[in-house]
Amino acid sequence: MWPNYTHPVYGTSPWIAGGAAVGIGAALFVSRDDGPLWRRIAAGLILATCAYLGARALGELGVSGLAGVASFSWLRPSGQIRLSGAVVGVLVGMPICHATVLGNFRLLRTADVVAVGLAASEPIFRLGCFATGCCFGRVSHLVGSVTFPAGSPPWQRHVVLGLISPFAHASLPVYPLQLYFCALALLCLVAVLEMMRHRSHMPGLAALVFVAMHEWGKFWLETLREPAFPGDHSLRIPALIVATLATLALLATLAVHASATSDSRSRIARTSTRRPEQPAEGF
Repeated sequence: MWPNYTHPVYGTSPWIAGGAAVGIGAALFVSRDDGPLWRRIAAGLILATCAYLGARALGELGVSGLAGVASFSWLRPSGQIRLSGAVVGVLVGMPICHATVLGNFRLLRTADVVAVGLAASEPIFRLGCFATGCCFGRVSHLVGSVTFPAGSPPWQRHVVLGLISPFAHASLPVYPLQLYFCALALLCLVAVLEMMRHRSHMPGLAALVFVAMHEWGKFWLETLREPAFPGDHSLRIPALIVATLATLALLATLAVHASATSDSRSRIARTSTRRPEQPAEGF
């Protein structure tokens, strides 16, 4: 049985701050050769702020609709968070960084660095979800399923559905979906770091791989989430759209790179096999 949910560790703020710190630290490490430290720290703080605001805005959109977003209630320090909104916030923050602190702004290189930051920070966020009990999975009796204590979101959901008594001490066993998302983020982080380890990698390719892997994984993992109502696909459909677009962009990038590499090798081969012209013999 877990402690009382009024303890600060069961709020979202410590986990958000911890995840942001880990993400900024990882981004600073992989970009250590990209310019002055103060510029990179400033850019990391700007992007982290934009990512948080984007995640809060999208979370409020899912709860209160456009009216909630227009009222700026998502600026409160607590509330629903959608991590996909963090990506939107980062896209908004990139031109801000370019106009303020990043003089030698390189979009594709920055996208790779941001992918590392997002992949490194998400496991902390997901552990926060596990601690607070949000983003929980469907009822499951498989090995590895977990129960949440009274007062937690799964417990409240099961009471509303009539699956347990209001006097029950814990929820029914559910999929630990938060930990599955955590494992997915770690897998994406390993893939991105492995790609960036090679200096010959194409700028921007690691970011595309991260988005494609993450969103396809999210699309399938969302089938294990407890739906807000029967037939709710509000989280799977956006993941499918983003995953499809990222996959198409990745395939197109690889095709262009393969074509350019083939042309370059052909030119080198023709140059190396061309015989030098013999001077004409004089009389």
